[in-house]
Amino acid sequence: MKLIDIYRLQESGKAKEAIQEAELLLLNVRPGDIAEERMWLALKHLIADAFIDLKQYQKAIDTYDEILMRDFNDCIAWGNRGHCRYQVGDHDDALSDYDQAIELKPSETTLTTAACLSWQLGLKDKARKYLDSARRLFPNSEYLKDLDEKIKGSRRKLTGRTIRQRIR
Repeated sequence: MKLIDIYRLQESGKAKEAIQEAELLLLNVRPGDIAEERMWLALKHLIADAFIDLKQYQKAIDTYDEILMRDFNDCIAWGNRGHCRYQVGDHDDALSDYDQAIELKPSETTLTTAACLSWQLGLKDKARKYLDSARRLFPNSEYLKDLDEKIKGSRRKLTGRTIRQRIR
């Protein structure tokens, strides 16, 4: 099976089958070759994403750990591992992962997710800093404007639901 076929399996809701096929394909990946290294990373990302689909967050974290051992600058792995850590209740490490992702490549999703989590943890100044950065980088974001108004006009915590909506 080819990589694209495995992606199609995952996208069609067949995460378990996608993991099995990706692991089989990984057996044929030779270390040391640049093209093979890219294939390994793509397959590992697919596996981790499938674990998220299955809500097997610790297995996804373990897979992202493997990815980050090979490519420390993978901002997607940092952000997604942060999401998984949030899901298992490891909020401090989730925030650290989001910080690393933001340092490598700030995105609206990661900045606003980090802001929501910071707000939820009572780190309101830190949440405002994330939002300030997001406002500078993404001035036309409707989601950001809405979120900014909620934070400015409310003393209540933003919910985990708000965070999950931004990840997926």
